[in-house]
Amino acid sequence: MAADIARLSKQEDIVRRVALIFFLVTLALMAIAPAASAGEISFEPAAGTPDTSFKFTGFGFDAGARIGLSARAPDGQEFTPPGPDGGPFMLDVDDTGHFYLEVVPSRDFPVAQEGSWTIIFTDTSNGDVLQAQIEVAS
Repeated sequence: MAADIARLSKQEDIVRRVALIFFLVTLALMAIAPAASAGEISFEPAAGTPDTSFKFTGFGFDAGARIGLSARAPDGQEFTPPGPDGGPFMLDVDDTGHFYLEVVPSRDFPVAQEGSWTIIFTDTSNGDVLQAQIEVAS
């Protein structure tokens, strides 16, 4: 019986050591794993006229990431503005993880409908989608 208790105690000790090693390895891997981009968008103003300049700033993105841009009109219609190369418009994130965009509805939207517009930013490196809603009224 004493031998059985000693054998059990050794087995429990081995299990504890393996669990501790597993925990330490997991902790070490979490510390060295690169963090995923957790970009955010700020903008101002929240409301304006069709001729208002709405300014959007992106921050916390991975340097060099490309951000796709689209918009949803108050009537639900979505559109993607064309880029200079004829493809979809893309924003380039700078070395500090930021980008800047200015939108004037009467200039940049195919129709300057009044109501809530949703500006959609898609990080092409990881598929994250961020949205900002602006109100356009005369």
